[in-house]
Amino acid sequence: IWVISQSTSVCQTPYDDLYVNFNSSIGGGNVADAGVDGVIRINKTGISVYGCGNLVGMGSGYGLVFGQKVNVAVYNFNVSNYTDAFRVNTGSDNATIVNNTLSGSNFGIDIFGTVGMLVENNTIFDNNYGIYGGSGTAYNKYGVINHNKIYNSTRNDTLQLYKITGINITNNDIHDARHCVNIIMDNGTLIKNNTIYNCDEGILAYDNKDLSNPFLNITGNTIRNTTNDIDDYDVGIQLMNVTNVYVENNNFSEMASGGVLIRMSNNSVIRNNVFDFIPLSSRANYLANDVGEEIAGIACVESHKGYLFGTFNNAGLNNATSFRSNNITISGNTFDADTQVYLKTTGCYNVVSDITGTWNRSYEHKPYHDRTDLYINPSITTLQNFRLNSYTHGTNH
Repeated sequence: IWVISQSTSVCQTPYDDLYVNFNSSIGGGNVADAGVDGVIRINKTGISVYGCGNLVGMGSGYGLVFGQKVNVAVYNFNVSNYTDAFRVNTGSDNATIVNNTLSGSNFGIDIFGTVGMLVENNTIFDNNYGIYGGSGTAYNKYGVINHNKIYNSTRNDTLQLYKITGINITNNDIHDARHCVNIIMDNGTLIKNNTIYNCDEGILAYDNKDLSNPFLNITGNTIRNTTNDIDDYDVGIQLMNVTNVYVENNNFSEMASGGVLIRMSNNSVIRNNVFDFIPLSSRANYLANDVGEEIAGIACVESHKGYLFGTFNNAGLNNATSFRSNNITISGNTFDADTQVYLKTTGCYNVVSDITGTWNRSYEHKPYHDRTDLYINPSITTLQNFRLNSYTHGTNH
């Protein structure tokens, strides 16, 4: 174990198992993490540590570890090629991570249950996961993730947080991933004013129904071109098994597939959003991949593209009331001329909506579906690539 001396004016050379106990500046080099403590380990409460070089690993271990010390700040590091570029252990409360560049690792920032974290003005790219939080039992609480650039997590998620309370995700530029933002088991999260694009799903909110005070506000975001087609959802926002979610004042642009997808969710509001789809003539490839699924601005359905809560299974929908949604309010949304279906509902109950269309049609999908209601763009005379039942049974219409 090496213990670094106190100096922020001298760029000190890092070594494996370097314990930092003072305000310091630490340089770069090719340094493998041979143990379990990380190359650099913050070992003192209330200190600030500055990077002044490129720290490069050998594909495993941890670049910099927050070692369960509170009020620690880390600035200006450039870290790559570790399992975790930054690892924030449980108990590292009020951590500040600002102006760092983290790339080429499995996790850019790996968070294990902290309170009051600030992650701001970082560039995090070419990792399997950009920011990942929530392994283990501890919740991440009352943090801010603001003004970061997080991108090219093409195998997984740019930002995934699990078990969170009171996290504000604001003003970030997030793109090119499976899920740009993936929020699981949240209490009181705000997702606001982010620019999100080139992802299979822009925002996935998942599984908060069993929490004591679930609430999620998704507002003011720009979400565009969710067409990566990695797992065939291709939607701007998906609400899955959640309750008390507000989706308001978002701008969906250059959309080729769905806008907002609601599944197994209750007591939520979709309000004052703008949906702008690319022209139908430019969507042939995407429509062909959609297995006959009608492309809707807003869809509240039991299954989507054959998937029932993650399982490809039509027959399971027969009398499966637990897969329905309930108490959904839809108002004030705007749809452009290239939106074929404004609203589709199947197994969505107690819907209060101001959406109308010239073709308001209701069909029965027995025994595999509840009734399907479609509210179709009045200017559309023929639905492209539309089948009444999108899967095995049914007649083309």
